Amino acid sequence: MSPSSVASLSHLPSEITAQIFSWLPPNKAAKHRSLSRSFNLLLSTKHFSIQNTLRFVDPSESSIASSKQRCEMESGTFRHLDFLLFRGPLHYQSAYASHLMNLTTIEVLSRGKPGHGPDSIGLNEAAVLVFPLAILQLTNLTTLQLKSINLVGEIPTSIGVLKNLTSLSMLNNSLTGSIPPSIGNLGQLVRLDLAINQLSGPIPIEICALVNLEVLHLGNNQLTGGIPVGFGGFRKLRWLCCELNQLSGPIPVDVFNITTLRGIFLNSNQLSGSLPKEVGNLQNAIWILLHENQLDGSLPHEIGRMRSLEKLQLNDNCFSGEIPAEIGDLTGLLHLELQENQLTGAIPEEFNRLEDLNHLNLSGNKLSGRPPQVILDMIESGVGWCNNNADLLLDS
Repeated sequence: MSPSSVASLSHLPSEITAQIFSWLPPNKAAKHRSLSRSFNLLLSTKHFSIQNTLRFVDPSESSIASSKQRCEMESGTFRHLDFLLFRGPLHYQSAYASHLMNLTTIEVLSRGKPGHGPDSIGLNEAAVLVFPLAILQLTNLTTLQLKSINLVGEIPTSIGVLKNLTSLSMLNNSLTGSIPPSIGNLGQLVRLDLAINQLSGPIPIEICALVNLEVLHLGNNQLTGGIPVGFGGFRKLRWLCCELNQLSGPIPVDVFNITTLRGIFLNSNQLSGSLPKEVGNLQNAIWILLHENQLDGSLPHEIGRMRSLEKLQLNDNCFSGEIPAEIGDLTGLLHLELQENQLTGAIPEEFNRLEDLNHLNLSGNKLSGRPPQVILDMIESGVGWCNNNADLLLDS
């Protein structure tokens, strides 16, 4: 804008000037604050930001999604989302949110490659973003997904005000700090995914109040402390994923009483103690991954009751004693890893019932005797084999 234009506008009543600038896209209107002190004052007011954003937001929208198709079809809301919600001054963020109080869904995810510009709704992967506090005004939200968009900083301590959320995901960002206890106020949550961040500290006991959870994914963070005993109260939980953290102590027995579980991923932590007989209660589980911990003791015979199991990884622990013959009852098992423990004795003949097995690793133990016929048949069919000091490895 030329100096003469600025001078002309400066003589107009502020209400008229505000009307003129309100027709500019919000990101461009905000830039004009630097023209003069009077413009800065005028364009920084809450009244102006509400007036400006209203022209580019459809209050009837019930969702904000980042699909490329919707971005092309509906230009208004999506064209300015980056600035309004993530980069704009706080009064702009708040003004934008004030138009969307009935919003139920926000889904923002990055699909492009870093450095190649935005792929959807104007979010550039190379940029660093913080959690927009204005979102906390949108108490009708049921779905909030902010995935892979380079979020930094901490999760707001008041996240618990979004009590209608059923799905909350901030997967694959760079969030730090602890998981706020107020997250336990989100009693309607069915899915909570905070995986692949840099979150630290203990898992808050308040999370155990989320009795409607079906998916809990906290994996690949820097969480410490024990698994809360209250996890046994998750009676609807299907997927428990806390792998790749620094969790320690025993796995609470009640975890193995959650009969709805389809998968447990607690691998690559510092968990200790024994595997209780209650593991046999997980008759709907298909994947159990407890490898790379410090678990010890013998493997319970009740392990054979998990008839739906397809993948079992208990490797790189301190288990001792013999391999339970009841593993042969897991006739749907495809993948079994028991390597790098202190197991002794012969491989049970009951392994012959594992006809669908295509990945077996028993190396790094003190096993002895002749392998069961099913293993010999796999060797004969050309599958890779290693037998070193009675250590067994079979991997197709």
